[in-house]
This record gives sequence, C-alpha cells and structure tokens, in this order.
Amino acid sequence: MSLKQIAPILLLILLNYSCSDECKDIECQNDGVCVLGTCECPDGFYGEFCENENLLLRGMYSNGSILRSYEYNDERQLISTTYHTDDEPSGIDTRTYYADSIIITRNYLNGLPTAGIPVSVIKYIKTPNNEIIYEIYDLDNKIINTIKYSLPNMDCGYELIEESEKQTTVTFTDENCSYLEELRQIGDTTVFARINYVKDNKNSAFTSTIMPFFSFPNTGNTTEITTFQFNTGSSTLIQYEYEYNDQDYPMKRIRTSNGSTSEITYEYY
Repeated sequence: MSLKQIAPILLLILLNYSCSDECKDIECQNDGVCVLGTCECPDGFYGEFCENENLLLRGMYSNGSILRSYEYNDERQLISTTYHTDDEPSGIDTRTYYADSIIITRNYLNGLPTAGIPVSVIKYIKTPNNEIIYEIYDLDNKIINTIKYSLPNMDCGYELIEESEKQTTVTFTDENCSYLEELRQIGDTTVFARINYVKDNKNSAFTSTIMPFFSFPNTGNTTEITTFQFNTGSSTLIQYEYEYNDQDYPMKRIRTSNGSTSEITYEYY
C-alpha cells in the first residue's frame, strides 16, 4: 500500500483519537453526546453535562383545585391551555404556530363569561422590525383591541408602545429588570400608573412558553406591584412571594393584598 493510500487512514485515526481524547473524562447525562469536549444536549436538557432538565408547566393550582392545565407538542411548544372552574373545564385555548405568528382560538365550554367581552381569537404577530402586534377579536371576528410592543432591551423583554387610542409607556430603570414603571394615558390625561418592583434578583430557570415571544427574566423572591388610579385617587399594593426548587423553577406563589392572602402552586412535567 502506497503512502498516498495510507495517509487518509492515518488522518482518520488521528482525528478519532483526538476527539475521543477530548471526551474521555466527560460523561454527558440524559442521553447527551460529547463532541470535541462539549456535551450536546437533547431537547429538554441543558447544562455543561446536560444535567438540568427544561421543565414544562403542567398546571396551576389554588387550594388543591386546578386553575389551568397545559399541553405541548413534540417540539415542546404549548398547544392548548384548559381553564378550570370548580375543577371542571370551562374553556380551552388552542394554539397554531406559523413562521412569524401564533394564533390562539378560544372555545367556551360552559357558556360565555359574565364579565368582560367574550374573545374568539388572539393573534401574536412578529414584524420584520422586531415588534409584536397583539390583536384580540370578539365572537363576530371583529377586532376589539390592537396592541403593539417593541423590544428596546432583550434582557427585560418587550415594552408596550401603542394601544389603540391609548398610550402606555413602560420604563425599566435598571439593568436587572427589577424596577418597572408603567404610565397609561388617554389623550393628554394620565389615568393609570403601575410600579413593579422586584426586591431581589432571581433569574428563574423557567422560560415562559405561556406568553408567546415574551420573557420574564427576573421574577425575584418577592415582587411588589403598586397601582394608582388617578381618576378615583385610589392605590393598591400587591405583593407576590415565590418559592423555588433546586433548579430555580417557581413552585409556589403567595399573593398578599389588602390583608388577604392566596396561594398558587405550579406543577411541571
């Protein structure tokens, strides 16, 4: 065998030895595969050795009763949300995914809601300018409201910039997304203000598949939300306290307002 014939074989042997040598002390978990010294993780897992699992929210509960349950497709995309009243299904949101939009169709199972305007379709549309258009349709397929969001800060998520004749300005005042001011105006009149203050940083491992295109990077252990209604001169303080598991997924949320307390617990796949 000539040297020209042997050279490719030697090169292949050297490459295989090099790759195996870089991976010889690395043990990838959860069916991860080591490539050139780095674990490549299957869908649903992350970390240096694929040791962490990306959990999916299965349901939300209050006092042992289910409030919402969630189902996903094989790509781990949320495809349906079922709303429950007294542990019985009362409505279902079904999602259809497109390249730059998500269409949510709502079905009421036990009659129409007594409060608010019944909704038939919700659309999230991402524009080439990296804006989000949020449209809500009534039962006659007429648009109830259109809201536009922009993305000034990738870390803090989207801010609302336009809502029909209303104008809402959202400002994050620090790089950790822990302080948020929101002002809503109709014409030249400020009718509503809200301050969202995350008292300590907690970059939750929970990636929201519930709100399309949006992220909530800093949930904190404690969050205070103060709302001012200028037309009535009233204000409301709501405090949320979160409890997390070892992977920083929220397991419980305690809501306190006006002396009353309620709890929501989270269950994951």
